[in-house]
Amino acid sequence: MRIWVTGHLGMVGSALTKVLSAKSNILYLKTREELDLMKINEIRSYLSEVKCDWIFVAAGKVGGILENSKNPLDFFYDNFMINNNILRVACEKKIKKVMVLGSSCMYPINTEQPYKENSLFNGKVEQTNEGYGLSKLMTVKLAEFYNIQHKCNFISVIPCASYGPNDSFVDGKNHVIPALIKKFFDAKVNNKPYVKVWGSGEALREFLFVDDLAEGLVFLMNNYNDQKPINIGSGHEIKIKNLALEISNLIGFKGDLIFDSKKPEGVRRKYLDSSRLESMGWKAKTDIKTGLIRTIEHFKKMESKNNA
Repeated sequence: MRIWVTGHLGMVGSALTKVLSAKSNILYLKTREELDLMKINEIRSYLSEVKCDWIFVAAGKVGGILENSKNPLDFFYDNFMINNNILRVACEKKIKKVMVLGSSCMYPINTEQPYKENSLFNGKVEQTNEGYGLSKLMTVKLAEFYNIQHKCNFISVIPCASYGPNDSFVDGKNHVIPALIKKFFDAKVNNKPYVKVWGSGEALREFLFVDDLAEGLVFLMNNYNDQKPINIGSGHEIKIKNLALEISNLIGFKGDLIFDSKKPEGVRRKYLDSSRLESMGWKAKTDIKTGLIRTIEHFKKMESKNNA
């Protein structure tokens, strides 16, 4: 297959690239500097050149609670425009199949959990991720409308929170796992007596190792053609308190953990119902401890390289 993976330098895109390369596909990869996805004419020109069969839309603006809260317009506008531009040109060029990615923060805050796909659009999304969540909701609908009106094959996949090598460890822009890894690593290196963790620590989250996510996305691209979105999760939850303790132990931090309940922590629980995907024969295989070990190893290599 001839495949364009957008955002191939990011965490999800790089994992996808690795999986697809192993299967002898022809991959088209462009950096942000080489191709601006906010400019539709650049995409139009590019897709006139490469004649690809599939597109994975893994590009987008991502960040943690703090950045999402401060910049909701950027997260809404940038993410929607990237998907809007790609889907419009993909329809024009009659691309065989396109996958867009949603997020668990698309789901209404008061919906019964685990989240089922048919509960989308049944209420308000959580405020700290509102811009990002709404952009993903609009993208899912956009893909569905292209399928209805132009007979396209655009599929929407909703992953739970993913983590792993090539995640962002930049302070203020990272999600909970890379943020905690960096905090505990820095605290150990600098012999700090304690580490502060945002929130009460009681919130429950589902995490999916990025290599599993990439395998699942390729599985869906090969086997799923429904216009309705489909969830992909690990099927396991963990309290943030237990997650922090696990990361602290793996890094070898000997100090105390202080949970700051005055800081935002988002909704109390975020868990996907992945039964539709599991009924198709796919299930995640990496447990949280193994995934954390591999992520921490990658982070330490990056730190060594940066400090060399």
